[in-house]
Parts: sequence; C-alpha cells; structure tokens
Amino acid sequence: MKPEALFFLLSPALMGQASSPPNQPPPAQSAAPAETSEERLRARLRRQFEAILETRETARGLLLNGDALFDADQSVLKQDGKEKLARLSGMLLAYPGLKVRVEAPSASQQAASNDAKPCAERAHAVQDDLLSQNVADTTIGAIPENAGADEAGACTQIVVSGKPIGLEDPPRP
Repeated sequence: MKPEALFFLLSPALMGQASSPPNQPPPAQSAAPAETSEERLRARLRRQFEAILETRETARGLLLNGDALFDADQSVLKQDGKEKLARLSGMLLAYPGLKVRVEAPSASQQAASNDAKPCAERAHAVQDDLLSQNVADTTIGAIPENAGADEAGACTQIVVSGKPIGLEDPPRP
C-alpha cells in the first residue's frame, strides 16, 4: 500500500474527528470554568504575600504568620522582620482596598500560654511599624476564639482582607 493511501485512511475526518486547518493548532477544549479577575488577583496577592511570610487562606482573609518577624521570646522586630514589613507595606499601599488586622491571642487563649505579654507586644510592634509606613487601615485585635487550630497556633498574625481579595467585611471575632 502506498503511504498516501495510509494517510488517507487514518485522516481525522474519516475517523469521526474534525481536523484543524493546516498550520493551526487544534481548538482548545474547555476543561474548567474561566477564573474571574477577582480570583486571579487574590491568587496573585497570595503568591506575593507568600514570598514575604507564610500565608494561608481563611474565611477571614489571607492569614500571614508574623512570628518570623521576631527572634524567639522577643518582641522587638528583627532587621529582617522590618524588611519584610517594608515589602508588605509596599504591597498594601499598591492595593488601596486592602485592610490589615494584626492579632495576638485573646485573654483566654493567653491563659494557656506563657507567651501572653510578648504576643501582645509583638502585635503592637507590627502595627506600629505598618502605621509608620503609612499603612493607614491597620487595626489590632485578638485572634478569634472560634479560630481553628491552624489559625490559633501563631503568637502574631496578620490578616489581610478587603475588596482586592474579595472580602470587604471579614468576619470579626
């Protein structure tokens, strides 16, 4: 059999498949629904925050672990911690709709820990540093009592919410 005949027999049109015009890729198949611009922005922000501090998704927003900003048992920001907060501030200023809440364990959570005072001091140190860098929408509060174990494990947490990540009014403790 001649090679041309073999090609003819195996052509996609004869096998019940539509063929693409020559020199053009086959049509793309839609496997999943298209991501919204809000979802893409949230994912991009999460990756950028993750490059600075350990970041997790929560119902309250993006949760950044602030413990890496300090030496163990200390409440004074490390130099590396100040640099990380400067990078974080730059991102927060670039997206004006973002809100920041710096959290430390609540009174009942502190009772189970010897780190109560350093945690509160750390939260204030983070807030003061962010405010000094003109990040105006910064509040401070307690880690919610109903926070899951993965949310309540850090001494200092930074919760980022706001319109750019799809959470204008995050749940409050």
